[in-house]
Amino acid sequence: MSHIKLAHKLFVTTAPRLRMPSHRGFQRNALEEQPSPFPNSKVDENDRRYVTWENFSHHNTQYLNRFAAVEKNATGLHGAIGALGDSLKKLESKVDKGFEKIDTRFNKMEEKMDTRFSKMDTRFSKMEEKMDTRFTNMEDRLTTRLTNMEAKFTEEFKNGRAEMKELNAGQKKRDGMMMVGLQAIILPVVALFGKLLYDVFYQEDGKKT
Repeated sequence: MSHIKLAHKLFVTTAPRLRMPSHRGFQRNALEEQPSPFPNSKVDENDRRYVTWENFSHHNTQYLNRFAAVEKNATGLHGAIGALGDSLKKLESKVDKGFEKIDTRFNKMEEKMDTRFSKMDTRFSKMEEKMDTRFTNMEDRLTTRLTNMEAKFTEEFKNGRAEMKELNAGQKKRDGMMMVGLQAIILPVVALFGKLLYDVFYQEDGKKT
C-alpha cells in the first residue's frame, strides 16, 4: 500500500467530515457575492451553504496539515516496518548461521565417528588376520608334529618288533645253550654223586662181612 492510499485511508477513517458545498451551491453563492441589483437584500453568512475564500483556505490548510501528519505517521510507520524487516533479516541471518554451525558440528562429529569406526574396523580386520595367521601356523605346526610323532611311533614300533624278534631269537639261543650247559654240568655231578653213594654203600657192606 502506497503512502497516498494509506493517508487517504487514515484521513477518511479519522478526519471529521466537512460539509463542502456542491458545485451548484458554490456557483449560486458566487453569484450572490456579486453586486445585487437589489441593495436591500442580504445573504445570511451563517448559512452552511455560504462559502468564502477565507473558509476555503482555512479548510484547505487543515486538510494539508492533516495530510502532512498522516504522511509523517506513514513515513514513521514505514521506517518502523523497515527497521522490523532489518531486525527480522538479522535474526534470520543469525538463525541461519546458528543452524550452519550446528550442521557443521554435526558433520564434524559424523566425520570423527566415521573415522573412529573405520579405524576400529581396520584394527579388528588386522586382529582377525593375525588370529587367522596364528591359528593357521598353529594348525600347521600341530599337523607337522603329529605327522612326525606318527612317523616316529611307526618307526619305533617297527624297531621294537625287530628287537623283540631278535630278543626271541637270542632267548631261544640262550635256552638252547642253557640246556646244553645244564646237561654238561648235571650229568658229571650225578655221576659223581652216584659214585660216592656206591662207595659209601660198598664200604658199609664190607664191614658187615
